[in-house]
Amino acid sequence: LVPHPLLGQIWANTPTGRAALSHCQVLRRNPTTSLLSVQIPTGRPHQIRIHLASVGHPLWHDPLYGPEGQPSGENVPGDTGYLLHAEHLGFEHPHSGAWLALTCPPPEPLQ
Repeated sequence: LVPHPLLGQIWANTPTGRAALSHCQVLRRNPTTSLLSVQIPTGRPHQIRIHLASVGHPLWHDPLYGPEGQPSGENVPGDTGYLLHAEHLGFEHPHSGAWLALTCPPPEPLQ
């Protein structure tokens, strides 16, 4: 966690942070944007947003994360129109231990 002037503390890229792994694949390139498939075996908070911003490719219209995966300090999260969608999600149920696999097709702008 790092300090944020409006939110107190938020997750960010730090040298002392826990390790996280993101596998990115470009699905489609446009003149100003790209559509990516990202798999995150580690699943840290804001992982995709932080990793992409830290390599100079932030989510379109993400108000919170800028260069190096650090918070901009001027904006807060909310419904600002950044496009992020979980098409596939799998996890172990905390009580039964059964594996749950969920699928949801992407919305129109991401198809």
